[in-house]
Amino acid sequence: MTQRLFQLSAPQHNGVRARRLSLEGVIPMPLITLLAEQYVQLRYGFVAALGLALLAVGIKAENAACAGIGSFLLIAPAVSTGP
Repeated sequence: MTQRLFQLSAPQHNGVRARRLSLEGVIPMPLITLLAEQYVQLRYGFVAALGLALLAVGIKAENAACAGIGSFLLIAPAVSTGP
């Protein structure tokens, strides 16, 4: 029995069901997010990792204040680090 991670389906138009796209065997998105956050924390520190998390939450929740604070926290250490 195979377990599907998730399926994407288009809405029905005129009673015709759209073809479903199955993403079995693809790396799950939370794993990619975790790896990106770990890389940012390793490269730029905790503040940048916190900024990345706030940016992601702000975009997901459509909260401009949270996304703005997250983007500032993400960019500030990168600008001050230098080459």
